[in-house]
Amino acid sequence: MILSNNFFSLSGKQLRALMVSTASMAFLLFGYDQGVSGGLLTLPSFCTTFPEMDTTTTTGALNSRNSKIQGLTVAIYEIGGAFGAILAFVIGEKLGRLRMVWLGHFIILIGAALQCASFSLTQFIIARIITGVGIGFNTVTIPVWQAESSCSHNRGKHLLIEGSMITGGVCLSYWVNFAFHYTAGGLSWRFPLGFQTFFAVIVCLVVLDLPESPRWLIRKGRYSEARCIMDALDNDLSPEARESNFAEACSGVTSAPHGGSSDGVWKLIMGFGNDENAYAVKYKYRHRMILAVVHAIFHQICGINLVIYYAPKIYQENLGLTASQTRIVTATVNGIAYFAAGFISTALVERIGRRKLMLIGSTGMGMGMATVAGTTRYLDNNVTVAAVAAAFVFVIQAFFAVGWLAIVWLYPAEIVPTEIRYVANSIVVATTWLFNFLIVMVSPVMLANIHWRAYLIFAVLNVTIGVCVYLLYPETARRSLEEIDEIFAEAKGPFDVVTVSLRKPYSYDAKGRNVALVVGPLTAEEKGVEVFEHIE
Repeated sequence: MILSNNFFSLSGKQLRALMVSTASMAFLLFGYDQGVSGGLLTLPSFCTTFPEMDTTTTTGALNSRNSKIQGLTVAIYEIGGAFGAILAFVIGEKLGRLRMVWLGHFIILIGAALQCASFSLTQFIIARIITGVGIGFNTVTIPVWQAESSCSHNRGKHLLIEGSMITGGVCLSYWVNFAFHYTAGGLSWRFPLGFQTFFAVIVCLVVLDLPESPRWLIRKGRYSEARCIMDALDNDLSPEARESNFAEACSGVTSAPHGGSSDGVWKLIMGFGNDENAYAVKYKYRHRMILAVVHAIFHQICGINLVIYYAPKIYQENLGLTASQTRIVTATVNGIAYFAAGFISTALVERIGRRKLMLIGSTGMGMGMATVAGTTRYLDNNVTVAAVAAAFVFVIQAFFAVGWLAIVWLYPAEIVPTEIRYVANSIVVATTWLFNFLIVMVSPVMLANIHWRAYLIFAVLNVTIGVCVYLLYPETARRSLEEIDEIFAEAKGPFDVVTVSLRKPYSYDAKGRNVALVVGPLTAEEKGVEVFEHIE
């Protein structure tokens, strides 16, 4: 696979827009693949082809057995994603960002084709795992590629656009499933599964002609290629600004222990070695790695999967909607509205920062979970109470979309150093997939055994998440990746990093210009001084 240096004859904003569009297409595919299978499980033709998963015409022990097989078959996709993330950890740093994205989509092509052509449960399960591996490659690589290629003032917006496209893919899958719901025969489920290949083919055709991550090239000693790419991406900046950006990117790698090489990555993470400032090294790597992994766990244990699982049950059993009406409501509420809410965070992420978005999300979800717990306790076929519960199910989803949905693909990639970013993101994504699998498997059990108390547990968890974010997670908005390194280096301990991040002067203004190179006076907001408030 030969990489191009032509970039479709584009540069500057146009080239960045194509990169974001390609990454967004990949995440649209991710969302589509997540959402498409759930809507096919009750189709007559699907149940006839896979009788082991038929829960619509079976009862008793057979229904219970089929239900478990169905849940495992759907959830096995997450295991494939976790395996793909771990495999990316092994081979990704050698192949580079673009080749990994291409390989991920090629694997998805194989998996989607096998799913579409399945005639046995074994083939379908294997196809699901293969598809998950490809998605695992992409979810590890694309956020790192974008984070390492974006400017400080638009990095958050770019990655949140891509993350929000997950909901666009889920929404699209709902409507494709609905459109083919009344189609006779295998077409009703084979076309929705096969439609995944459309997005994968587009990305495979485009991605190798896009710029490689300049910071990965610098790590590999390919400085001239990195300089060429940064000049193409920053061609709207002055020569002095481009030179400054390139020098900063180089210093962030060459000043690292081991010269930014992949050897000894685990020693860096664990803080081993004979460095003169052992605590600083440990703090820079191990502490930041822990923050990234725990952030991924927060994203899963906030309880959003429990809410999504229960919403159709409220619509049908308590509001009296038919199965068809429930599909329409689910496609609208879980799809279009969810998709729209996700773009609110895109508009706000650089204005109010990552921390405030996460705090807003956790607070809103905590209150929503507590309300749903109270209302579902007293449902008893009360339509009014059920309507309130359904409304707050949407409120929870909206707050999740604003505060947490897409930011999990941005924040961990920002707070870990360049020299371990790919390895760290592999572990973060594997953790996300495994906890996703865990919550999907546990949620039905919790609802069956402790009922409304399950929501109360997640209400408490969201409050806990909010406290942890407030105390431990620094603000990264409008900071270059190298500035984030400086924040952790200057912090005296884990509880000091937030204060440093909020009080340290900004090197770049709100338009991405280097403050030291801007001619003329700057406003306080342009300088970045005290833009983000922190209450002691």
